Parts: sequence; structure tokens; C-alpha cells
Amino acid sequence: MKAGRVAVCAVLAALPAAAQGQTASPRTHELRASASTVHRGFFDASLKPVLTIDSGDIVRLETASGNPKWFEDLGVPREKIPPELYAAYEGFEGRGRG
Repeated sequence: MKAGRVAVCAVLAALPAAAQGQTASPRTHELRASASTVHRGFFDASLKPVLTIDSGDIVRLETASGNPKWFEDLGVPREKIPPELYAAYEGFEGRGRG
């Protein structure tokens, strides 16, 4: 009986050490919309990733919601439109889908 308790205690004592390698705290990443992180037009598997994460990590995304010219046409003042949105659409000549 005493040997059984010792074996159980030894197993229980080893559990935190074994679990420690598996329970790393997830990291939170923020991915802001910018000219270097926004891709318009199509999905392409050959594009380099802009962020690499580990399983369980948290990602907060800022999205580029559309061509800034659309918002200007709707009367939104230029200073209310994020500058990153202009940078993401720099060189894009159309007003249609991005």
C-alpha cells in the first residue's frame, strides 16, 4: 500500500513538468492594414506570408475596408479616412473592386 502511494505521488509530481512544455501562453499579434500587408485582387499561394504564428496564438486584424475614393465620393472628409488605406490603394487606378 505504501509503495502504491509513492508511485502515485511520483506520477503526480511529474505531471506539471510534463505539461509545462505543452501549455505555453498564447501570444497576441496585431496585424495592421498597410501597403506591405494588404494584397488586392486575388489569392495567390506564392505570396510570402506577412505573419507567422504558433497554434493557439491570437491575431487581431485591421482590415482595409475599401478604396478610399469610395468614401470620398460619399462625402467622408479625407482626414477621417485612415492614411494607411490610401497607402494600400496607392497606384490603383480604378474605383471598382480592389
